Amino acid sequence: MNKLNAILGSYMPSFFLMGVSFPFSSENLKAPFDEKWISIFTHEYIHFLQDISTYVGLNNAYVYSEHIHGLVNSIYQHPKGNLTVPVSIPGNYANIELNQFVNTEGIGTLKEVDEFFLVKIKRKRKKVPFQNDLVKKLTNVILKSAKGDKVVFGSRAIMESMAYMMERMITRGSVSAPDYPYNAAEMVVDYIYPEFGKDKLNIIALCDACMQFSEPGKIFVQTLEVFKSQKFIPDNANQVIDHFYSTPCIQIGKTVSMVQGLISMGMMVGDRLKLYLQGNDFKPFSNVIHKLLGFGMNERIKNRYFMLDIVRKGYVLDNPLMKRYIVSVGTPIIKDCNEDYWSILPKGFSSEDYWIDYFPAIGQVYNCLAKGQDICNMIPWCEKSPKVNVDDRCYMEPWSRVKDTYLCPYAMLWKNWNLEGYIPTEA
Repeated sequence: MNKLNAILGSYMPSFFLMGVSFPFSSENLKAPFDEKWISIFTHEYIHFLQDISTYVGLNNAYVYSEHIHGLVNSIYQHPKGNLTVPVSIPGNYANIELNQFVNTEGIGTLKEVDEFFLVKIKRKRKKVPFQNDLVKKLTNVILKSAKGDKVVFGSRAIMESMAYMMERMITRGSVSAPDYPYNAAEMVVDYIYPEFGKDKLNIIALCDACMQFSEPGKIFVQTLEVFKSQKFIPDNANQVIDHFYSTPCIQIGKTVSMVQGLISMGMMVGDRLKLYLQGNDFKPFSNVIHKLLGFGMNERIKNRYFMLDIVRKGYVLDNPLMKRYIVSVGTPIIKDCNEDYWSILPKGFSSEDYWIDYFPAIGQVYNCLAKGQDICNMIPWCEKSPKVNVDDRCYMEPWSRVKDTYLCPYAMLWKNWNLEGYIPTEA
């Protein structure tokens, strides 16, 4: 799992878990937060909005869900008893490795580089190592620095650049960050078409639009070059978004409008995520999927400029859009520096009918099956629950709680996925 922005804060895409380096209390939001803390929270919350309203975010959730389904189906081929973890899956079973390859290439370089003075941009075509009809080659956009560092410019750099720019524009406590990935989008614009970047909203708009594609780095550079050749300087950054909405794109071999593509992707991903926990007993889990993905699609349809409008509405604590979003869609699970877990639920929901904590728990089961991890990192969350009695099993064998009267989210998933009787054992 690739955390975004891990030093002062972090966000775990697809599992809706935010980490912050300060004490947070959702019960006391009126308390005076340090400006630096407000900046950290804002940055990570923007990642949450990106996660639920972009093709990149939806596709990432899809790739994880398919991998988890593949892992579980592979386990069923083994007799109950000791199960070697990480679990192996047959080569490119159900296109899982193909999806992971395309997703990883689209993300680009994950490492951070403190000083990065961009001197060259190069494209490199990369053959897809799996037989399929839809995608034969991908394009890596390689940035080279004066010191010789090379990074692949993809969704990681675009998401971080966009969140960092927005954070600096609507908060007062921003701290300096490594050049790559946090200033990467601005550097690429300065290198290719500096006039376009004089209005920072233009760059934010381009970042936002490019995340509606599986190869955001390629689209970012390609679009800048088209704009430069046409000498296109928007009067208003909305025109950048309009450009993309009016241009058809190819999705799974079909030509669709960008918004059609996003809606069909959102519906498909929603259906796949609901397979994690099926049946009437799990309506509170489905509520989370409907709320988060429904919000993301709704904003894109009703106000395609909503990310730009967040910036236009000014300082975050007085920002009507940010206030409305926190009320209507809530927050991810927030883990603070005291290992305390918090969550602000969407208006109209209670913890009984909104099980967002199941997503980080899915991440924990994934870590067990795909990486061989035998501790559950949700322990501090469960310690706050009056229903869960945290004990040694949570550290050594969380799956063994499957026989308890009250099932914690981890045990509920283990039972619901018919994994009772399997005992993960490291190879």
